[in-house]
Amino acid sequence: MRIFCMLGLFALAAPVSQAGMVIDDFNGTTLGTRTFYVSSGGSTPNASATVNSGSAFATDVAFGQLTYTFASSMNLSPNYSFSLTDFEASGSGEISLVTRNTTGITGTETVTFTDGPPSDLSFVFDTVVLSDIKSLTFNMFSDPFGTPIDISFSSVQAVPEPTSIALVSLAGLGGLVVRRRRKVSEVAAV
Repeated sequence: MRIFCMLGLFALAAPVSQAGMVIDDFNGTTLGTRTFYVSSGGSTPNASATVNSGSAFATDVAFGQLTYTFASSMNLSPNYSFSLTDFEASGSGEISLVTRNTTGITGTETVTFTDGPPSDLSFVFDTVVLSDIKSLTFNMFSDPFGTPIDISFSSVQAVPEPTSIALVSLAGLGGLVVRRRRKVSEVAAV
């Protein structure tokens, strides 16, 4: 019993792997059809915005949009979020992620960013939003008043949340404890 309790505490304290589903690594592997455009300083969207091999990079963006359309619906368990990995910007602003299914928008999550070293920018959604997803749209807005900025990130991923994984692990350990107790009780009864 003590061993299982200690294992449960270890599961909560131990770092959990961030491995997930890579939606786009900007190096030839994309789960859906990618559409990307930027508008510099309020001008007409530029359909030929730069998407470099290995990263999405937009120069002087006042507004930008990156959309993924999937051939078949994507279903993710509730312990997933979406991440822009190695995200870096030369200014500040907001990025909203809009998820859609066949009937329309299922949810929107907005994250504020500032310039600094590269880090992951995560968008956390609930269970309903992650089912039957047909497209993801990242809308990027620079501040203040559409000041042009540079944005780059190396991949788009669906990433498991560590707290949810820890709770699922703990529940599994609890199930093992109950199973072991039942076996001990059955042996003692005989």
